Amino acid sequence: MLESILFLCGLGVFPALPPTEPVEWGGMRSPVSAVMAAEGDDEGHSSLDIYGGWGLSFGNSPEWNGLRFNIIDSHIRRISGLNVTFWKPGENEPDSSVNGIALGLYGPGAGEVNGVGLGLLSTTAGTSMNGVMVSGVATLSEGDLNGVGLSGFATVSRGPMNGIGLSLFATVSRDEMNGIGIGGLTTVSGSHMWGINGSLLATMSDGNMDGLQLSGL
Repeated sequence: MLESILFLCGLGVFPALPPTEPVEWGGMRSPVSAVMAAEGDDEGHSSLDIYGGWGLSFGNSPEWNGLRFNIIDSHIRRISGLNVTFWKPGENEPDSSVNGIALGLYGPGAGEVNGVGLGLLSTTAGTSMNGVMVSGVATLSEGDLNGVGLSGFATVSRGPMNGIGLSLFATVSRDEMNGIGIGGLTTVSGSHMWGINGSLLATMSDGNMDGLQLSGL
């Protein structure tokens, strides 16, 4: 029964109810507060929270500090701690962030992903990635990638890639690449390439190439 309730909370299918405050019983405050979507809220912010704002949360709480489990992260604002999701991210604003350790059965994603991001399929960020990001298929940042980006297929950033970018197929930065960039078949920079970069097929840059650059062709 409890598992069914938590599942429905994550999907946001409970009827809209106002947030509830912890209840007092005999002078003692209950640590449990069920925070449901406000009337007319179409962003699906429904969750079952143990201690409001921090502690343990089940569902799509928009802001949380601590341990959080959710099916789909959608319209989140700031999540800090250990965040576990089970499907691909929904729509999130560029200034949203996941900070700490983000684990995804499909993959974590937000405007910013800071800390450690682990995704079975992908790890994605709309603005920037900072830390260690590991994905079974693709690590993708629409902005900067700073730190370590590893993937089974492609590691890609639209902004500068600073640190270590590794993949079995392609490591690509549409801006400059600084540090170590290794792609199984190709490593590409849309601007300046500096450091140690290599691939079995082609290592290419639209700007200067400084450091050690290796390729099969």
